[in-house]
Amino acid sequence: MSKIREVQQRIEEQFAASRALEDKKRHGRTSPATVPVSKLQQVRLRNEAREEASRAPTEPPPPVLGKIGAIKAAAESGGYFEAERLALKGLTLEAKREGKLKLLVKYRPHVESFFASANRTVADPIVPWYVIWLWDAGDIEAFISLSRQAEALGQHSPIATPINEFRWRKISEWAWEEIKNKRSPMPYLEDVFSEADDMPESLSGFFHKLMGEHAVNLADAAGERGDEEQRQDCLSTAESFFESAQEIRGEKSGVKTILAKVKKWITGGTEKTGENASPTVAGSQADSGESATMDNTQEAAPGSPGGSNDEESVGKNIDSEVVPI
Repeated sequence: MSKIREVQQRIEEQFAASRALEDKKRHGRTSPATVPVSKLQQVRLRNEAREEASRAPTEPPPPVLGKIGAIKAAAESGGYFEAERLALKGLTLEAKREGKLKLLVKYRPHVESFFASANRTVADPIVPWYVIWLWDAGDIEAFISLSRQAEALGQHSPIATPINEFRWRKISEWAWEEIKNKRSPMPYLEDVFSEADDMPESLSGFFHKLMGEHAVNLADAAGERGDEEQRQDCLSTAESFFESAQEIRGEKSGVKTILAKVKKWITGGTEKTGENASPTVAGSQADSGESATMDNTQEAAPGSPGGSNDEESVGKNIDSEVVPI
């Protein structure tokens, strides 16, 4: 029996004795040996019970850990991967990239074993970070493939952006840079474009716009070769994609000007495609003052493979060289 309960029982017994004494007095009986409890004693006993309760043990507050303390605590609890991941924070971009490459090599057997196991639907703390670091390392093909597998198995993103949206954003931002610099974003743009129906309208519209911009670049190249038939085919393809983007996003699609130019080029307009016309850059940004990404309300994220995507850097546009695995 606890101390508090003992005190409470003693109070009840003394109250009962006091009532019995009053009953005996009313019936003319002799006083019992039990001494009645005064009001002052009752108050004192209640205070003792409260003090006893206040002395009950409480859980100490969790300690405030700095970076070194967090790494040590993670390692001591068996979370060696978490300790290694935390150790990357605060490093230079170059050192961080090298650290991620080492972890990709180290944990590749774990990830392969996970996807081959029967418990693939169990949340794994390593797989989502592995997917993100594949992008940082510049292995775009593996990034797309493993991000889809992780998403299909219900693995949760360790950052605010879901895995599928992370894939869409990264590929779209990377593809836009490739197109602006007259480089081909294929086959990765077309591969992820196949998911356009599953995307939010802002992303779906932007992917249609990217496909149209790429088709314009192909038309430019065909024109430089003197292949007018190929040029017209590419312009017709671009027109179709731009119209789809406009259907999806309306005025926010940012394709009004470039679509008008493409229609003019198809009908034999005197204005030429190519560098002088600058269709991809001027045509895409002149419509509504939008940036070249999805829309102004969406968060920015590092768009180049070889950048950094952990908690401290998401939202910063970091360009660095591609470092393949």
